[in-house]
Amino acid sequence: MTHDKIAMFGTGHLASYVVPGLLRGVEPDRVLLSPRSLQTSRKLALQYDLEVAADNATLVERSTVVLLAVRPFQIEEACAGLPWREDQLVISLCAGVPLETLLNHIAGPRIVRSIPVTAAKFGASPTILFPDDMAAREVIGHWGPVVATDDEAQFESMAVAATFFGWLQKLTGVFHAEIVGSGVPNDSARLLVSQMMAAAGTAVREQPDIDIDDLVQDLCLPGSYTGHGLDVLLEANAFEPWKDAYEAVLAKANSTAD
Repeated sequence: MTHDKIAMFGTGHLASYVVPGLLRGVEPDRVLLSPRSLQTSRKLALQYDLEVAADNATLVERSTVVLLAVRPFQIEEACAGLPWREDQLVISLCAGVPLETLLNHIAGPRIVRSIPVTAAKFGASPTILFPDDMAAREVIGHWGPVVATDDEAQFESMAVAATFFGWLQKLTGVFHAEIVGSGVPNDSARLLVSQMMAAAGTAVREQPDIDIDDLVQDLCLPGSYTGHGLDVLLEANAFEPWKDAYEAVLAKANSTAD
């Protein structure tokens, strides 16, 4: 029996977007699904021509890389007594579970932590990684750009920042509704606001030598619509709740880890 599979250990909501993302660069015969959440496993197996392991022991035995995506409170029960090996890599996708905890329950393999977002399905997830690991990069790089750190506290801060993804989708939805309400067709409005959001990110990413505030000010020329709208937002302290939300989630994540 060859040990060359990339295993999806836990097939809940997370698997529904990281598995299709993985298949952007990995052949289906290299991907093995866990029987956990069997309904999702069978759906993915049918849709992408994938194999479902008979049990988790078989899943681990046949794999060189294991994507661990069980709920944090299930880790001890799910991982106990499995045939882990030193030549394996475990990539934990379990938010809020420190490396030390993972090492207490998974003996042998090299373990790293990673957090993707649902855009992994399209190869567009900024995916964080701790600690940096070239083999892990090769796997999670199919989901999108990898942002690595060798500091777990920094990883936790970045993991909380990943919630920004959902908040931005909500903001996109607000603007979409406003534009549709003014009479613009739904498809046109959806394309416009989604591409505008992507364009803003591209402008920040591609100009790393320019401070982000300077990029904004460059758009806010005297009498400009952008500047006028920004003045309204600043007068209403509209950005403070965003910072409050980040701090609240970070505090919750830290209390959970403790």
